[in-house]
Amino acid sequence: MNEQHSNATPFGPLPTWSDQLDPSVWTLADDPESEPDVAFGSKSPEGDSADGLTDHHALRLDDHFEWLSRRLPNLLGLAASADFDHGEIHRFESLPMANGDDPWGKIDSRLDTHEFDREVIAWLGELAGLPRGDQWGYVTSGGSEGNFRGLLLARQRFPESTVFYSDRTHRSVRHALECLRMQGLPIKSHADGRINLDHLYGTLGARSEYAPIIVANIGTTVHGAIDDLPGILRTLRELEVDQWYVHADAALAGMVLPMVDSPQPWNFEAGVDSLSIAVHKLIGTPQPCGVVLARRSGIEPGKGSTLLGSRSALAPLWIWRSMKALGREGFQRRIAKCFETADYAIDQLNELGLRAWRHRNSLTVVFDRPCDEIARRWHLPVDEKVAHLMAMPHVTRSQIDRLLQDLLMEG
Repeated sequence: MNEQHSNATPFGPLPTWSDQLDPSVWTLADDPESEPDVAFGSKSPEGDSADGLTDHHALRLDDHFEWLSRRLPNLLGLAASADFDHGEIHRFESLPMANGDDPWGKIDSRLDTHEFDREVIAWLGELAGLPRGDQWGYVTSGGSEGNFRGLLLARQRFPESTVFYSDRTHRSVRHALECLRMQGLPIKSHADGRINLDHLYGTLGARSEYAPIIVANIGTTVHGAIDDLPGILRTLRELEVDQWYVHADAALAGMVLPMVDSPQPWNFEAGVDSLSIAVHKLIGTPQPCGVVLARRSGIEPGKGSTLLGSRSALAPLWIWRSMKALGREGFQRRIAKCFETADYAIDQLNELGLRAWRHRNSLTVVFDRPCDEIARRWHLPVDEKVAHLMAMPHVTRSQIDRLLQDLLMEG
């Protein structure tokens, strides 16, 4: 893989800074109260365009595409890569494909990509410490579906158990608990986003919980914090818990930690029972996608189906292409460049007195919260007194410098 940064997207190069719209573009937003255009085949006075849409409707698509493209260079808080080009996959978009229930199932009537689905699971399963003969999983619509499916596996094993999760856990976990009608209890976190093991110990000890289900964050949304997985397991043993289930939400870090020299414990070798990764975040894809992984030996017969009946057949191709095009060394170079960008941002932000930092092996740069206008312009997620930017593969020092100029003017 060429280490030089590319500004290519599936739709051509990113807009240059001189091409950006005036600041009013950043105040543009959809009006949820506006009346949608739901008419079938409504015609405009301008006539029809070549592709069957009216000129009016074709212009709406053109305008929205340009609006999105012009926003992209300022999305420093976006936890997803934008420097991808899956050109070899475009031809598959002309086929009515769908992947069925089980990647290992034999459904001859479908146009599917099950063989690529299985190779993706084998590759990511190996990276996550799953023995080749004990792998189960499938390509999901993203990290949230993976969390939902992992918690469903936990409930199938321990239907009466309570789920314990950090108050920094992604909202998809709480949503899954509501849908699955599982009882959940939040555990306090430290200021840096990691789960508070003392509070976990006290909460578990007070309840004498049988077979608790634990959600471990392998990279929180705000701080990029990785929960102390050995500490969680040690807490369970100290309380003399006989059985438990640990699901790991490894949305972004699940693609980073396998590629670094000294990863924090995070995977099946470290003791998790199921794991969700939002693969699109690091590799870059036109739509979200991910994987859910578990030990096949831990799944009861008949309970290993996918959450959705029909799944994207394109997603396995995007992931497969990236793993073949980059390989481990390509991913390592990609991540090393992200770390360099993150450290550059930290150094420059600290020179402005904004107390910037990141966790080890994290692409999330946390710093003092700027004014609302700058947070909005650069799409920086804010949380109480801090904001963060994401040092993703497409982010350049030039973008960081322009943010710094705005922050300096804020003074």
